[in-house]
This record gives sequence, C-alpha cells and structure tokens, in this order.
Amino acid sequence: MNMIRKTTLSAAVALVFMASVGSANAYTGSETYPLTVTGTVESNPCVVTVPSTLDLGTTNADSVKSTGATNPTGGTIGALSINISNCADNQMAQLKITGTADASDTTVLANATSAGSATNVGVAFWKMTGDHEQVKVNGAPLAAISANGNMMNLLAKVVKTGTDAVEPGTIDATATIQIDFL
Repeated sequence: MNMIRKTTLSAAVALVFMASVGSANAYTGSETYPLTVTGTVESNPCVVTVPSTLDLGTTNADSVKSTGATNPTGGTIGALSINISNCADNQMAQLKITGTADASDTTVLANATSAGSATNVGVAFWKMTGDHEQVKVNGAPLAAISANGNMMNLLAKVVKTGTDAVEPGTIDATATIQIDFL
C-alpha cells in the first residue's frame, strides 16, 4: 500500500510540475502585423481593329509617281481603315506607322529586296480626309483624335523612290501600326 501511495504522490507531483511549466510558457497579449493591399483600377480598354494585310493590286510601272506634297495620282490606291471603339468618353488617340524606311525616300516604307521584287519603289501612306497629310514612316504621329467610335482612315499606294526607273515586280513591305492612347 505504501508503494501505491508513493506512486500516486509521484504522479501528482509530476502533474503539478507539468502544469506549472505549461502555464509559465503560455503567452497572453497581442501583436500587430502590417498588410499591404495592391491592385489596379482601369477605364474600359479600347477595342482596336486593324486589318493584317492590305492588297494594293496591280499598278503599271509607268504610272508610279513619287510622293510629292499630297497623295500622288496614278497607280492603285489602297484604303486602310482602323476602327477604335469601346473607349472612355474622353479618350484620345494618335496613329504612327513604323517600319523599315526606303533608303532613297525615308518617308515611305521600303519594298522587299528579294528576287522578283519591284525596285525603286516604296509604299506611302496619307490621311484619307482633309489635306491628305502624308503619314511618314517612323515620323511624328498624326494629330490626336477622339478615339471612341472613330476610324482612322488612310490611303496607301506604291510610289517611286529615287531617280532610277521603276522596275516591275512584287510589292512586299511590312509596317507596324502604332496607336498611342493619350
């Protein structure tokens, strides 16, 4: 019986000791931790529709003219319409054409130099309306317009570059249409 008492007493002392150790490690109080919340609020993004190709058709080499001050006569003219919609009411936009400029006339897009390509020609662009201002390749953007529900209409055609005669062949030029939203 003595043995049972000693075991019970030992167990009770161990429990009291563990309880006191457990309560000595318990933490009371509070701490604070910073939280940074991030995100973005945007206006409605504009929807821009740009055709991926423009066929200038067939032009007689003898009718190809240089760029001149306004859109030249002769040859086939292609129309390029860029539609901008679903913008915020006060959204403005500018258009710029970038690409490889012709070595003889840096205001126009260079034609490919591969076998069978027409030579001494490039592709020029103008505004379709108003004064037919030339849109110079890698030049300043056109004046800003209201973007919502408007179209940017351009004319494009093959033009003579330099003083050498135009040699017949294919037209293959690549440009990037850049729309800057202001």
